[in-house]
Amino acid sequence: MDTEKSSDGTSFLKPKAPGRFSGKCLADAVKAERAEVKARKRDEGRLKAAAKAEAGRPPPAPVRGGEECPPSRVQMVSRLYRAFSGQMDQMEARLKSLALDQAELGDIDKTVKALASLARTLAMLMELDREAADKEADQSDDDDAEALRRDLAQRLVRLRGQGPA
Repeated sequence: MDTEKSSDGTSFLKPKAPGRFSGKCLADAVKAERAEVKARKRDEGRLKAAAKAEAGRPPPAPVRGGEECPPSRVQMVSRLYRAFSGQMDQMEARLKSLALDQAELGDIDKTVKALASLARTLAMLMELDREAADKEADQSDDDDAEALRRDLAQRLVRLRGQGPA
């Protein structure tokens, strides 16, 4: 069987003899059309999902010297917290539906595992916050030490200027 394309871009099977289709030819044509429709729907679903995911993302990082700047640690932790918040909202909705419906054991098990995973995620996020705060405190201590050194150096210069020449 040969295939042809119509004016709208869809393909169809061309009969062996003009105007005559066998039962097998019709079945093959229907299968091919169903497969094409299924593939088109799948591709459209992927495109919609990608567009939806892209809409929720923050704008791209600024470009520096032709390279994309990586997001700062604070920005990354903030994004992780937003993602965690969205997952918690979904989990709360799931728990409400389980409470209202007669929940099956499998659904309850999935929910418990998801909650355990979210608890681990929250612990990691809190650890990231502590590390960021510690790093910021260390940096401010370094800044304070540098200011102290400058102050002492200025005092020494003044003392040398007042002493015997």
